[in-house]
Order: sequence, then structure tokens, then C-alpha cells
Amino acid sequence: MTKQPGKDGSYRSLTLSLLVDHCLLLHPDQVASINNKLPAKTVGSLCDIVKVDSILSFVEQIIHSDDPESHFKQISVFLKEHFVKSNDSKKHMNLKPWGNYQSSPSLKYKAFC
Repeated sequence: MTKQPGKDGSYRSLTLSLLVDHCLLLHPDQVASINNKLPAKTVGSLCDIVKVDSILSFVEQIIHSDDPESHFKQISVFLKEHFVKSNDSKKHMNLKPWGNYQSSPSLKYKAFC
């Protein structure tokens, strides 16, 4: 998650996390476990179930469409445009000017093989 500045911003990720946890209490698998006096499911496992259900629903929607191939291409383009980001790395001196670097004083005493 991104860092949110200020006092209000620091609570945003916590608020979102608690809302997700609260919503997952109403998940059908969780309700069934609680009603049958079984151990509750973990948030991580419920999130995995929701992800798989979403993928299966997506595939089912494509399969049952009139033209599955064009529907798949249309959704693929939409997803790539809106959800896939290609960020440049800021590590390892990427995009930094090289300039004229000199060796450090300690290197002149090192013997190179």
C-alpha cells in the first residue's frame, strides 16, 4: 500500500483492512462455518477463495458470450490499459547520471588479481 501523509492518511489503510475483514465475515463459507460451530476461516484463505471465484466468473462470462474470442480480446485490452503498470526501477542507479566517478581511497591499497 502507498504511504498516506498526515494523521488521517495513516488510518486509511487500517480502515480499508478492517472493512475487508468485516466484509469477509459475511462470506458464505465463513457464515456456514460459524453457523455449524466450526472454526472460522482465515482472512487469507477467504481472500484466495474470492480471487478464484472472480477468475472463474470471468472465464464463465467469456465462455457464455455470443462471440467468446472478441469478448476475451476486448476485456484483455481493457485490463491491460487500466490495471497493468510498467514502472521504471529507481534502484541500482537506474536513470542516474554516471558522471566522472573516481575510485575510493581504500581501493588504491587493494591488490587486484
